[in-house]
Amino acid sequence: MNRPVPQASTLLRWDEEHIKNLLTEPETLLEEEAFSEWVRQQGGLQNVYNLLRGLPLSEKQRKTLKAILDKPGASLQEYSLMLHVSVATFVRYRASLLRSLAAVLNARLLERQSAEGEGKTNLAYPTNLPAAFLPFIGREEELQTVRFLLLRDEVRLLTITGPGGIGKTRLALQAASDLLPHFRDGVFLVSLGVLTEPDLVASTIAQTLHIKGEDHVGYEILKEHLRNKQLLLVLDNFEQVAEAAPLLNRLLNDAPGLKIVVTSRSVLHLYGEFEFNVPPLAIPNLAHLPPTEALAQIPSVALFLTRARMVQSDFQLTDENARAIAEICVRLEGIPLAIELAAARVKLFSPAALLRELNNTLSVLSDRNVDVLPRHQSMRDTIEWSYRLLNAEEQSLYAHLGVFAGSFTMEAAQAIWFTGNRVATTAIIELLASLIDKSMLQRQSSPNGEPRFSLLEVLREYALERLRASGQEESARRRHLQYYRDFVERLEASGGASITPEWLRQLEIEHDNLRAALRWAMDTADYESALRIAGAIWRFWQVHGHVEEGQRWLNAILESAPAEISLARCKALWGAGWLGMVSGSLDVARLRFEEGVDVARHLGEQRFYGLCLLGVGAVERALGAFDQAQNAFEECLAVFQKLEDWENVAWVWEHLGVNALESGNFEQAVFYFLRSLEAFQRLGQPWACAEALMFLGHTALQRKEYQQAQDFYQRALTLYETLNDPTQRVSMQLYLGAALFGQGKRAEAIALYRENLARAHDLKDYWGLAWGVERAAEVAEQAGHLERAARLWGAANALRSFSGMLWPPGFRSTYTEQRFLNLEAQLGSERWQQLWEEGNRLSLNDAVAEALTALS
Repeated sequence: MNRPVPQASTLLRWDEEHIKNLLTEPETLLEEEAFSEWVRQQGGLQNVYNLLRGLPLSEKQRKTLKAILDKPGASLQEYSLMLHVSVATFVRYRASLLRSLAAVLNARLLERQSAEGEGKTNLAYPTNLPAAFLPFIGREEELQTVRFLLLRDEVRLLTITGPGGIGKTRLALQAASDLLPHFRDGVFLVSLGVLTEPDLVASTIAQTLHIKGEDHVGYEILKEHLRNKQLLLVLDNFEQVAEAAPLLNRLLNDAPGLKIVVTSRSVLHLYGEFEFNVPPLAIPNLAHLPPTEALAQIPSVALFLTRARMVQSDFQLTDENARAIAEICVRLEGIPLAIELAAARVKLFSPAALLRELNNTLSVLSDRNVDVLPRHQSMRDTIEWSYRLLNAEEQSLYAHLGVFAGSFTMEAAQAIWFTGNRVATTAIIELLASLIDKSMLQRQSSPNGEPRFSLLEVLREYALERLRASGQEESARRRHLQYYRDFVERLEASGGASITPEWLRQLEIEHDNLRAALRWAMDTADYESALRIAGAIWRFWQVHGHVEEGQRWLNAILESAPAEISLARCKALWGAGWLGMVSGSLDVARLRFEEGVDVARHLGEQRFYGLCLLGVGAVERALGAFDQAQNAFEECLAVFQKLEDWENVAWVWEHLGVNALESGNFEQAVFYFLRSLEAFQRLGQPWACAEALMFLGHTALQRKEYQQAQDFYQRALTLYETLNDPTQRVSMQLYLGAALFGQGKRAEAIALYRENLARAHDLKDYWGLAWGVERAAEVAEQAGHLERAARLWGAANALRSFSGMLWPPGFRSTYTEQRFLNLEAQLGSERWQQLWEEGNRLSLNDAVAEALTALS
C-alpha cells in the first residue's frame, strides 16, 4: 500500500528555539504537527515537563529549569531574582539549559527503535544518525544539490569528495537526516574511521544494521537482508578501505531499493557513481568588507562566530574585531575544520592576536583532542583515563591547579607551579591551552578581557589527590598563600584609601582563593599572613555584603594570633573595629579600635594611631555621643595635619560632617562637607568628591531642600558616570528619585526607583537595595498600603543589618523615626511589630519582588 511521503521540513528534531517554545510558549510548539504528535505520545505537556525534570542536568541547569517551569512567562528580571543572579547570568544559564535539553532529547529520540506499519512519525523511521550539536552553516546550496541528487531515481551511489576538514561528513549527515521520510526502512551511518581492512566492510555494515548471525556476517546474509529494503547507507571515511569499492557495486545490483552515500577524499571510479565535490565556505572580500551585520552572514564568518561562542558565550562580532576575523577566514581559505580550530582559540587569544599567530605558524590549529570513547566504570576511571593522556608537564601543572578555589589567572598559575626554575609565560600558555583542549580545564571570561581558568569540582578533587600523592601539596599551597597575600597588598597600595569599582571587582573575583589562602594560613599557624590579608581586604568585606564573614575571619585570626605589637595586627584591629561598628556590635568595635590605638602608639605608627582613633570617634557617633565623637575627630585631624597626610585630613572633614549631620546640625554639616569636597578636589580624587557631594545631597534632603538635594546628587552622578562606577550610579539615581519624590514628581521618582532597584539587585549593591526598598515603603505608605509599607521597612532593616549600613541614631531619628511612629499609630503596636518581623524574615528576592510590586 502506498502512502504520502512526508516532507523533510516536518522532521522532528529538537533545537534551542523549539525547546524554548516547549518551556515558555507551548501553544506555539503545538502548532507544528510533528511536535504536537510527540507531546501527545508522551501523555501531554505535564508528563513532558516531568520528564525534563528527571533528566541528567547540572545543578545550575536544574535550578534554571525549575524557575522557568515554576513561573512560566516571567520576565528575565524575575527569573534572575529567583536564582539570585544577574539578568546576564540567567541568560547564560538558560542558553546552557536549552542546548543540553536539545542534545539529550535528540539523543533519546534517536535511541528509540521505530515501529513498523502505518502512522509513523518522522523520527520513527529506523536510524542511527547522531544528533547535530551545531547548526548547519553556509551549505544551503550544496545541501539542496545533494538532496536533489539522492532523490533522483538514477542516482544510486553518490560519493561526496573533498580534502580533509572540508565538511564532507557534516554535509552527508545533514542530507541523510533531511531525507529520512523518503526511506521506508531507514537511514544508517556506517563509520569506517577506525577500519583499515577492506574485508571487514561487509561485516561492519551488518553490525550497524544489527543483522543477527555469526560474528562476521558474510555477503550472502547481508544481501538477503537488504534485498527488499528501501534504505540509505552513509559510508563515512571510505578512503581507508577503498579496495572494498567493488562490494558496493554488488550490493547495489542485488538490492534495488538501496542507495549509498560515500564520503571520501577520492572518487571510487565505479560504474554509475555520481560525484559531488565539496567546496570551501564562502569568504569575505577584504577589499570591500561589508558592515558587521552582513559580514556575520558570510558562511565562513558565521561558522567562526558559532564556534567561538561555544568556548566564549559572549563573543561578539564588533567593528573593532571584524577585519581580523575576516582575515582569519581568508587566511584559512574557508576550510571549516581550520576555521573551527582557530575559533576555539578565542578562549586564549583576541582575534587580532590569533591572526598574528596564524601569520607565524599553523601550529595554533593543532587538534589535541583524542577521539577515543572507552566504556568507563566510574567517574574516577574516566578522569584517570584522561589524566594518563597528559604528558608529564601537563600532569604536574594540572595537579598544582587543584589548590585554586574558583577561577584563577595565568599569572597565578605561573606563580604556584614550581619546576625548579621560573616557568616561561609562553610555556604556561601552551600548557593551559592543552589542558583546555583535553577537557581538563575550562576557560572563563572577565570584564577586563584577561582570561581566567577553572577546574570542575570533580577534576579539582582528583588534581589534589595527585598533588598529595606527589608530596608537593604543602609547597604548592604555601606559594598559593604567598601569591594572594602579595596580590591583595599590591592592590591595596595601588588604590590608596579609595574604594574603587575595579578594586572591588578584582577582590570579588578572587574571593574564593582568598578564603582558601586564609584557611591554609590558619591551618598552618601562619598568622602574620592571615593578618596581612584580612587587614588589606576588610573594606571589601564591608562594602560587598560580606560583613558577617569578615567579622568571623578577623575575630578568629585576632583571637588565634599571639597578641604581638605589629603593624599587621594594627591594620587587622582597625578593620575588625569598622566591621563591628557597621554591624551594630559597638562594644566589640570599641575594644578593637582601642587596642589598635594602643598598638599603634607602641609602634610609633602615627597614621594608624589616627585611623584607629577615627574609629573610636565613629563608635561614639553611632552611640549618639556626638561631643565625644567630635573630640576624637578633632584629635585625628591634628594627627593627620601634622603628618601632612592630606587625604586622611579630607576624610576626617567628612566624618566631622557626618557627625554634624546625624546630630541634626545641618549648617555645620554643610561646612565640613564643603571642606572635605574642596580637599578632595585639590587632591584630584573624583571618587571621594562624589561621596562628599552625596553627603551634601543627604543633608539637603533632610532639610527638605529637595531641589538642592537633586543638584548635589546630579553632580555626584555625573562624576560616577565619568568613573564608570555602575553601583554608585544606581545609588545616585535612587537618591535622585527621593529628591524628585519630595518635589511631588511622583511618577518620575517611581520610574527611577523601579529601574534602579532591579539594577541594584543585578549588581549585588546591598546599600542601594536597602535604600530602594525604603523608598518603595514610602510609596506604599503614600498609596495607603500601610501593611506593605511596614513589611518593607522591616525588610530594609534586615538589608541594612546584612550590608553593615545600620541607621545611625541621629539620622534615623530625623529621617525615619517619625515615619515608624505614624505607621505604628495607624496599624496598632502589635500589628506593626508583626509586620516588621515579617519583613525582617523576607528573603532578598522576596523583598525586592515586594518592593517592585509596591512601585508598579
